Amino acid sequence: MIGKLADEDQIIRPWVNSAALQFVDSVTISVAQGHMLARARLASHPSPVRLAAARDAAVWDASLLERELAAFRQERERTSA
Repeated sequence: MIGKLADEDQIIRPWVNSAALQFVDSVTISVAQGHMLARARLASHPSPVRLAAARDAAVWDASLLERELAAFRQERERTSA
C-alpha cells in the first residue's frame, strides 16, 4: 500500500501520552499567566504619554469651551444692542 507505514500501529504519538499533555498544558498556563501579569502591571501604572495626552485633550476642550463662550457673548451683545 502506498503512503502507509509498515508499523503504523506501533508509532507512539506524543500527544496521546498524558505526561506530555500535562507538560504542554503547564507551559501554556505559565505563559498565559506571565502575559496577564505583564498586562496588569502596565495597566496599574499610568503612562507618561497617556497622561500628557489626557492633559492636552483637557486643555483643548477648555480652550474650545472658552471660544464658544466668547462667540455666544458676542452674539448676545449683538442681539441686545
